[in-house]
Amino acid sequence: MGTAHVNVTSNLILRRSKDYPMRKSNALLAGSIALLGATALLAPSAMAATATPSASAKPTAMATATAKPSASSSTGALVGGSPSTWTPVMVLKKDKGSTIKLVKEQAFVFHGFVAKVKFKSSNTKVVVVSDAEGKGTVTASAGGRAVGAGTAKITATNGKIVVATYDVIVK
Repeated sequence: MGTAHVNVTSNLILRRSKDYPMRKSNALLAGSIALLGATALLAPSAMAATATPSASAKPTAMATATAKPSASSSTGALVGGSPSTWTPVMVLKKDKGSTIKLVKEQAFVFHGFVAKVKFKSSNTKVVVVSDAEGKGTVTASAGGRAVGAGTAKITATNGKIVVATYDVIVK
């Protein structure tokens, strides 16, 4: 047998392929890893190239901690074609009496209410709401969705006591 030629590069020992042939399965595995790595490196730059944030875009209620529960009807800097894929607008109990601005198909979640509170929409052609559901560790928060353009009033009640109202404008 001949002498194996050894090259040392960056603490890595490489040997000639005729002395140590690579198995077909190892070659496929190495090729797959290289392809996945190249895809992972190219994907963020391709997404960055297509994203064109607008300098004049207004932030939504979720973008700032002190904002009132509203959402801009402008879609300039938002990612996602359908409002149903956006993060829901948080409607806080402490902001009762405020106006919520939404676009069609945008969702919202009520926060800060006890589970017994029931919600009602004055116009279900504009906004539909649902109460909190579930018991124990599996629960669903109360919330709703804008279904059409117009205005509505949402009333939150605990028994016969009105605990909050919100005006909703959907564009």
